[in-house]
Amino acid sequence: MNDVLEAQLMQLSAVEKIELIAKLWNSIDDNDPAADVTPEQLAEARRRMEDYRRDPSSAIPIDEVIAHLRSRLS
Repeated sequence: MNDVLEAQLMQLSAVEKIELIAKLWNSIDDNDPAADVTPEQLAEARRRMEDYRRDPSSAIPIDEVIAHLRSRLS
């Protein structure tokens, strides 16, 4: 991802990020085999969204998530 674009995306509010995720998700071609999502994955995504809606403060900032994932991959 372009660093400038990533920096701009990081400036979005949590609600704006979620709206963007929804738009991106809905733009995925249903005929793309890489877009296959199991019922279990969909249920987990819905559960997590509901958890967030109940308590937005429980969310982990994306920069922390990315840092954690990068540290696990190195």
